[in-house]
Amino acid sequence: MKKYLSILLGAAIVLAAACSKEENGGKAKRPIKEGPFELSFDAAIAPSSETVAPSSRLTYTMDGNTLKGSWKKNDQISLIAVDRYDQILSNDIFTAKTSAATATFTGTYTNDPNAVRVYVYFPAFSDGDGNGSWYSPKHPNDKYNQHGPFCISGGDLVMDPEFPVIQAAASPLNMLNYYSLMTGQVSLIQLKKGVIETTVNLTHSTFIIKADITVPSVNPDGDYDYWFKKVTASTNNTVHALSFAGTGSVGGTSYWGGFPDPQNSLTVNLAGINASGQPNGFMATRGTVLTVYFIGYRFMNPGTTFRPQLSNGDTFSISVEDQDEVHPYATMNVTATKVFLPGKMYRLSANLKYPQSEDPQAGTIVWDTGVSVGYENPFTDSETQL
Repeated sequence: MKKYLSILLGAAIVLAAACSKEENGGKAKRPIKEGPFELSFDAAIAPSSETVAPSSRLTYTMDGNTLKGSWKKNDQISLIAVDRYDQILSNDIFTAKTSAATATFTGTYTNDPNAVRVYVYFPAFSDGDGNGSWYSPKHPNDKYNQHGPFCISGGDLVMDPEFPVIQAAASPLNMLNYYSLMTGQVSLIQLKKGVIETTVNLTHSTFIIKADITVPSVNPDGDYDYWFKKVTASTNNTVHALSFAGTGSVGGTSYWGGFPDPQNSLTVNLAGINASGQPNGFMATRGTVLTVYFIGYRFMNPGTTFRPQLSNGDTFSISVEDQDEVHPYATMNVTATKVFLPGKMYRLSANLKYPQSEDPQAGTIVWDTGVSVGYENPFTDSETQL
């Protein structure tokens, strides 16, 4: 009798195991993990119309009018777990093992039992201050700031609007390695079982304005070239502005991955920032074209219609700060609303003017109105995606 009971019990166990596999798509159920564990998963640049290639050390190349990005080996991203109050529980750094548009990242996940959501951020918040705040890496030509432009602390995602964006003369696209922001979310159910089975798609909070700027052919201060220190794009509209900055949220059901405070200007510092916090600048030969990449960021809610834009009736300008306090510039009157979508690159060309007349009675410089800024491609959905 005992022999028959043993056979029946064994059959029941085998049958139960088979049913368990069938209910899980033919795969054995994974046990719930406890404590930290090693993790490997694939991350990709999402292909939707409102996403853009990221970078911390990412490779960027121009292909015609398209700016293409791909992961580079040893790139880093952060896996950030938050609790029910959207406070940061852990910030784990994962490193790319391959160079490709979809790369495999490996690292150790803290696996805090109080986690309710887990996010992926690029660039990685790899610099800590020992007080619960983490920062993104800084540009190597920044000799003034200790950290990069992005910070996470408590439940906040912070970008100081005064933080200098640097474009190096020799390799301008390298700047995108430090000022792009990209986010994603992973399945907590999968993580608790020690695996991320699906590719994590990261979407961009960033848009780019590529400006081809013609340097004035004549310098009012003499027969020599310009020394450009920084370039600024600005609008007189302080509500629907060019970009957003300030203190947003690391996580949440909707308000995360962007910033709340409208900014009506975007500035690029040329060459680098010295130890005094001032841009170094570089020589801009008269009559040549200087390409500048302005970088802007979306509002906090990724689904909102409140976006960076130029509105009908705005005045849009591009100005340059020269070493000799000469400020060549160009301006235009906006006649139709132009919306900046995250994940897209917009292009413009501008011919700069310079102060060309002086009023001896008032002792001040009278500026020319400049020429209209001509957009090579309007701000439309048909614009080439990054």
